Amino acid sequence: MNIMPATFRKLSHLTVELANPQRSDRFVRELRLAVRDGVFRAIFLKEYFVLPKEFRSGKKQRRTRDMLIECSDEFETWLAEINRELARPVRGAPVPVTERTVTTGAVNFDALAEATSELLERQRQSGQRLGQQHGRFVNKKS
Repeated sequence: MNIMPATFRKLSHLTVELANPQRSDRFVRELRLAVRDGVFRAIFLKEYFVLPKEFRSGKKQRRTRDMLIECSDEFETWLAEINRELARPVRGAPVPVTERTVTTGAVNFDALAEATSELLERQRQSGQRLGQQHGRFVNKKS
């Protein structure tokens, strides 16, 4: 009987590797539900870690208990599916435009650059119109 040793992964490492680390709290919740339902096996560790999620206040951090997950075919399938699901932006919640979201491809840089160019052109035209109107009012007073 030749039993191969099982490979394990820590939850703290998995949350950093997510396609969208902002959804790490949801990932932890779904992982715990999957373990509870027997989709794959995992154990709690004594260590805690800070989720990679960034809050608007910048001061808040969420700590959670680390887990050791047994890597099986079921786990790998579940991980790929949940990662794909969490990578999609939440409907109704805009993805903030930051350097990180641009470099990861979460937002379309080309579309944003085009929108910025159009905005600057509209502002220039508005300023031109206001300047022309101001010139008419100044000339009438003289």
